[in-house]
Amino acid sequence: MALTVDFKELVLNQVVSFATRFVQTVASTYVERHGIGLPELRTLFLLGRHGRLAPIRLAELAATDRATITRALRGLSERGLVAVAADPAHRRRTSAQLTASGAALHDHLARFVLQRNTWLKSHFSEDELATLLDLLGRLDALSQHLPRSPEIEPAQRPISSGERPGRER
Repeated sequence: MALTVDFKELVLNQVVSFATRFVQTVASTYVERHGIGLPELRTLFLLGRHGRLAPIRLAELAATDRATITRALRGLSERGLVAVAADPAHRRRTSAQLTASGAALHDHLARFVLQRNTWLKSHFSEDELATLLDLLGRLDALSQHLPRSPEIEPAQRPISSGERPGRER
């Protein structure tokens, strides 16, 4: 008998499926209303939160590659939303920051994102939300230590709340 996989039982599939549906719904709104895709949105929000950043740092924070960030910065710069210039601290590097127009769009979009987040959270009790956030945090921690080998053995014991993989209890 051939080995089969039920995608409904795969944790990663459930997380990715939900995230993809949610992000596509939200991102389509940004594209329709503002002509901004997800990479540009992430870039705007990261610059809004952190101020001036180098493209390599933006890529790290957005968990994406530098080419994606470079394209996002180019598009945002062409629209006058971001200024890219030589980094004063490192002459051979560039850094980006929001322009006044970029900051205004960031603030507008941030209100929309926070409304969506409030709507989503309203469907969970406080305990459910705390559990969900804890579980997502544990999944994120596990993702940073996931073996690349196809020969993955099941964990000997479950990872508990707040524990990092690879650390002994």
